[in-house]
Amino acid sequence: GGLLLRIANPYGLPSWRGAWSDCSGCWTPEMELDAEYFKNHRPENEFVMCFSDAKKYFDRWDLACLWDRAHSRSQISSVWTGESAAGSGLVGGVAAYMQNPQVLVDVQPLSYGAACLRSTIQITIAQRALGGTKKLHPISAVLISAGSGAVTKKLHSYSEDMVVETAGEYRICESVTLTAVLPEGRYVLVPSTQL
Repeated sequence: GGLLLRIANPYGLPSWRGAWSDCSGCWTPEMELDAEYFKNHRPENEFVMCFSDAKKYFDRWDLACLWDRAHSRSQISSVWTGESAAGSGLVGGVAAYMQNPQVLVDVQPLSYGAACLRSTIQITIAQRALGGTKKLHPISAVLISAGSGAVTKKLHSYSEDMVVETAGEYRICESVTLTAVLPEGRYVLVPSTQL
């Protein structure tokens, strides 16, 4: 019994030799089927160990919770035109910048037993040239903490201490990606372009 972890060792060897290793007597054909882990047909760098052994031998953890695509992926399509094409804020400052589209990102609680875990999110902002031109614009994005209050309408301002992550400097490319490790909470994503 107990929780089993399927681990990928990016360095390959040496491999785990304890309980639930490939040479362990713990595996039965039924267990392999239930776990969908076939010790003789797996990538060379993968192995299984029980959670209690992992806690004993590892002092740092990077966990990736994988959900089916319906739960972990959302796609929003829109066009920046008129007043929603507010730009980078170089002209008009923060008030102009906050006229860009805004997307509310709710990070739900993620826990294992009594431990509250953080969620890793990855957001990609993509553009394509419209109207038969091949011209791309410099793009970027910022993720802002919305605090504990309810966000019911578009934000009109923010301060630097509210910025959780950015997609970096403006770049002329098809897409930019923002990756952040976040606790439960509400965040606002503001994509922008330099026109």
